[in-house]
Amino acid sequence: MGALAAAGALAALGGCASPPMGSALRRAPPAGLPPAAWLDATPFFPDHGTLCGPAVLASLLAAAGRPVGVETLTDQVYLPGRRGTLQAEMLAGARRHARLAVELAPSLAALLDELAAGRPVGVLLNLALPVWPRWHYAVLTGYELPTGRLRLHSGTRADEPWSLTAFEHTWARSQHWAFAVLAPGALPVQADEHRLIEALLALDRAASPADAADVAQAWAAAARRWPGSLTAAVGEGNAWLA
Repeated sequence: MGALAAAGALAALGGCASPPMGSALRRAPPAGLPPAAWLDATPFFPDHGTLCGPAVLASLLAAAGRPVGVETLTDQVYLPGRRGTLQAEMLAGARRHARLAVELAPSLAALLDELAAGRPVGVLLNLALPVWPRWHYAVLTGYELPTGRLRLHSGTRADEPWSLTAFEHTWARSQHWAFAVLAPGALPVQADEHRLIEALLALDRAASPADAADVAQAWAAAARRWPGSLTAAVGEGNAWLA
């Protein structure tokens, strides 16, 4: 599995004690959340070194209908001096290819909602200790709440089985950082209006004019979700005009 040089703020994290979100979900699953979801068709790109960022981004972009080679993404998001990829680069890399990239709420339920909607999720893990981190990106590709099992594309292994407990411990050390890459017109199940508008504005700046139709679909979805949002309405109009 590839080591990751994450943001400096994350490198200073402490113990990151957190409530057992998985235990609570297993006892009382949210209404409408299916007991299991396995995304068997999620594209997989193995990482044999420190390129977990580009490999994960390639997987999520392909799942969102925009396949991009790992080599291309490495040139765009990998930072040789850090031997890894920062979270901001992961989001910007997806937006450069006309896909809405949104940081998800720091809750396990938000991740499982995306999987239940048929969308894999990118997660940042620390595979070592908080004081000596080994940062690693992976793709969450499935869950089964009754048994407490998850699956991840990680390193050189596709759909690697994980226990929910092990995942929670390693994910908590990144302050529960996760993101989704969405096909045109799709929004996260648990979408925060302010965070989503910021992501759409960043998409506007990063995407090519040739991809204006895809960007317009993203704005249109936001305008439907929040019909009272002036920013969403103006953004949709400007995108269609472009």
